[in-house]
Amino acid sequence: MTHKRCLNKDERQKVFLHSIMRYEGASDFVYHALQIALFSDCNSLPEVQLLYIVCLLERGDEDLALVCLKDYFTKYGLEKISNYMPVAALAVKNGISDPLIEKSAAIFNHLEKNRAEKFFENFLSGKSVAVVGNSPNVIGRGCGTEIDSHDIVMRMNMFNLPDEYATDTGKKINVYVSNANARVITSQNYTVKACECYDWIYIAMNIWHVPLFDFLQNKVEEFLNVHFDLMSNSNIRLCAFPPDLSVKVRQQAKIAVATTGLKILYHLKEKGIPCDVYGFNEVEQNGQTFNPLKENKDSNFDFFQETTITSSYYRNLGFFDTGHNFNQELRFRRSWGK
Repeated sequence: MTHKRCLNKDERQKVFLHSIMRYEGASDFVYHALQIALFSDCNSLPEVQLLYIVCLLERGDEDLALVCLKDYFTKYGLEKISNYMPVAALAVKNGISDPLIEKSAAIFNHLEKNRAEKFFENFLSGKSVAVVGNSPNVIGRGCGTEIDSHDIVMRMNMFNLPDEYATDTGKKINVYVSNANARVITSQNYTVKACECYDWIYIAMNIWHVPLFDFLQNKVEEFLNVHFDLMSNSNIRLCAFPPDLSVKVRQQAKIAVATTGLKILYHLKEKGIPCDVYGFNEVEQNGQTFNPLKENKDSNFDFFQETTITSSYYRNLGFFDTGHNFNQELRFRRSWGK
């Protein structure tokens, strides 16, 4: 018999605050909710104060963020700072660091610099771009040569290219779009040999609104080491989505968790960068579909579901469920042409 651990009041509040930060960003509602948690309810969990510092930084109040960071350091030391990349960058800037915090800050600053200076968008400018999802609907279409004829070919996460399907999928890749979760960073697509093919790794993780631990669990140090090494010792450039992109996609598509594919397509559309799309579902489905184009470490099935989100807060906003909803994403993509 298994027993679920009961969360105390502070822990329940932490889960709620991280959820609304993830889904809304540093909105006024999130800002005031964090203030109430810290100053009215006296929440004693360090994560809540770190989340408040991130919120302040996103809202442009670095002075108050630094005051809060110094207070945090007095109470908790260096604990958990490397999990919150914007806070790590502020900490190193002000002489508060350890090796993991320094790596977290260096990666964050690299990602933010590349985003601010639009290096990735400039890299794509004037080139033909193919975005190749992991849907098996590409099988049997013989698009491999067409895909590989593009200047830029983007593939994502746990993609798998068996030789038997090469005429359909192609083999080329020079931009790897990665949500960088614990499974992905230990996949075949993150090996040294695989990375030699990439010009860019586009990290689809929301580095502003989601602490690394939520995505990576016990793989945070591995994530930092892998990306710091790539950044320091290879010609690969790293970039990440702007902090508001995931929020906009969720709110406009009415989904709680957007796929990596939807986010990169939305980003390219928003930036006016044309692309040809392959390997995305084109018809609404139910149940599950076998998919041989994903690494075995991942599920070999795609699951199609239409349930609504379980959290009453987001259910009241009309959001769909907390897993990926491929059918709702398809309806959202179709709306772009209207």
